[in-house]
Amino acid sequence: MAMALEFSMKLNTFSRILGVAIGMLMTNLLVQGQTGSLAGRDVIGFWEVGPGIMLSSGLKVKQSGGRVIEGDSTFIGGTFSGGALLKGHHKLQLTAGYFYAADDVRASDLPSGEIEQRINFIPVVAEYHYRFAFSETVALRAGALFGVSAISLTYTNTDLDSFPGKKHYEAAVTYGGSVGMDVRLTDNLHLDFGYKYVGTGKTSFRPKGGGSEYRMDSIGGHLLSAALQMRF
Repeated sequence: MAMALEFSMKLNTFSRILGVAIGMLMTNLLVQGQTGSLAGRDVIGFWEVGPGIMLSSGLKVKQSGGRVIEGDSTFIGGTFSGGALLKGHHKLQLTAGYFYAADDVRASDLPSGEIEQRINFIPVVAEYHYRFAFSETVALRAGALFGVSAISLTYTNTDLDSFPGKKHYEAAVTYGGSVGMDVRLTDNLHLDFGYKYVGTGKTSFRPKGGGSEYRMDSIGGHLLSAALQMRF
C-alpha cells in the first residue's frame, strides 16, 4: 500500500510538471502569433507516437528462498511523447510507454528448467536531447532520461503456485540515455528514429498471501524505436 501511494504521488508530480510545460508552450506559441511555416520560431511544440522493441539480456529475478530465475526478455510496445523544441537545438519532452514481454526463462531449482515469465513495463520519463543539424532534412541528437515506471511480474508455471497470478504493479526509478535522428518529410511532419538504454532500480514482488519475496534486477533494456512526429 505504501509503495502504491508513493508511486501515485510520483505520477501526480509528473502530471503537474507536464501541465506546466504544456501551459508555457501554448503561451509562447500564442505570443509569437505565427501560422503556416515554422521557420524562425524559438519554440515549436510537437507530439510523437510510434512502436518500439526493447531487448534485455540475462535479466535476473532472485527469490529470498534461494531460487534464481534468469533469461533474456524481448519487450514489444510503443511510446507517446509531447514536448517542445527550443531554438532548434534543445528538445524537451515527457514520454509515456507500454511494453510487454513473455519469454521462456530458466529457474535454478526446477526439474523442468524453463518456465514462462511475463512482464508488463509502463515507463513515464522526462527527456532532454541536444540536437544539431546534419543536413537540411536530417538532425542528430543525444540526451538523457529520468522518471518512474510501473512493473508487473507473473509466472504461468505450476511449480510457482505461490506467486500471484494476477498483475500487481510495483514502482521503480527509471533512467537512461539515448541517441537518434529525425528526418524532415514536411515542415510539420518528421520521422524520428532512436536508440535508448533504459535502466531501472531493483524491484521487489511479494506473492499474495505471503511467501518468499522475488527481487528483480535492473531491466537494463536496449530500446529501438521509430516515431511519427507532428510539429505545431
